[in-house]
Amino acid sequence: MQIGSIKAFGSIDDQEALDQFMIGRTTLMIAHYLSTIRKADLVMVIQRGCVLQMGTHDELFAKGENGVSCKLIKMQKITYEIVVNNARKSSAR
Repeated sequence: MQIGSIKAFGSIDDQEALDQFMIGRTTLMIAHYLSTIRKADLVMVIQRGCVLQMGTHDELFAKGENGVSCKLIKMQKITYEIVVNNARKSSAR
């Protein structure tokens, strides 16, 4: 099974489908939406071919403000909030 580009990936149905598909399989996911990998057994943060961090989602997030994955998660939340706010402003016009 190959999943191509899914623009609004991250819906509950999408995540449930992936969860079911991955049962009993070794799966390599390259994720731009960090919520997609929340349940992964192992997460690797890779930048320019180097592994910067490795662990579970919770372990990486527990590294605190200075952890790379924590920074990425916060940047994604801020970006999402900006996009939502801009969409609201546009629809109000």
